[in-house]
Amino acid sequence: MHLVYAIDHLGSGGAQRQVAELAARLSARPGLRVSVLVYHPHDFFADRLLEAGVEIVRIPRRGRFDVAFPRRIARWYRHERVDVVHAYLVAPAFWHGLAIATLPRGARPRWIAAERAGVLAATRASRIVETAVYRRADAATANARPMARALTSVL
Repeated sequence: MHLVYAIDHLGSGGAQRQVAELAARLSARPGLRVSVLVYHPHDFFADRLLEAGVEIVRIPRRGRFDVAFPRRIARWYRHERVDVVHAYLVAPAFWHGLAIATLPRGARPRWIAAERAGVLAATRASRIVETAVYRRADAATANARPMARALTSVL
């Protein structure tokens, strides 16, 4: 099975630390291939992942509204035969959800959207995007009860 953790970058944030630790620890399991896909080059946790044998894939996003970005991700998913995508934070979950939607139904990996921010967006536009992301994902995860309650309110 090929599991991909998707996040914007591997900088020194809490969500990034969770991705790095989960990916590094799960990579030791027999029969499980773990990759981390990012689109920005902040690599604070890269050494941890590389030491554990986790592949780091960078698919750059060209500008804020790169309409071809989801297709580049989808092409990589198909080529690498990805089974599960666990996308951390709403922006990466949004982009990866779009990528998965472009694939034929039989070629789509399972999609888990993970929220770690602590509160959902305050603006109406952000709330609409978050609601769409978390409702369309196959599953949604949170790392704290308050965040789980907030997610439940939009599902």
